[in-house]
Amino acid sequence: MTSIARSGAGPSGAPLRLLYGGKGARKVVEIAGWLYPGGAKAQAPIAEDPRWRTTAGRAHSLGELLAGQSEGVRGRLVSAHAEAIAAIVRAAAAVKAAGGSPRALIAAAMRLCRELIGQA
Repeated sequence: MTSIARSGAGPSGAPLRLLYGGKGARKVVEIAGWLYPGGAKAQAPIAEDPRWRTTAGRAHSLGELLAGQSEGVRGRLVSAHAEAIAAIVRAAAAVKAAGGSPRALIAAAMRLCRELIGQA
């Protein structure tokens, strides 16, 4: 996994880093804050698992991850969230083009969109 450092820090002063695993891999955001004072890695949603999760498997809403973060960190988390929604919508379009039903993927993308406005 390649690490790309970003500027900014959570309330605890710990740095935030975006970690990329390459094409098709799940984006991981390293974050520290009130939820994980010692730091944790939150995996962005993907089509196969459309929820934010820690590497230990615990699911979180976007709102839980955003709470208590600086504006810069919040912006990076929202950007990762929006990229995940776009990827899920693209996956739904591919399923539809192949003759399948994209309903589950569209429902997941809609739920993630609602998280952006505080509805889970």
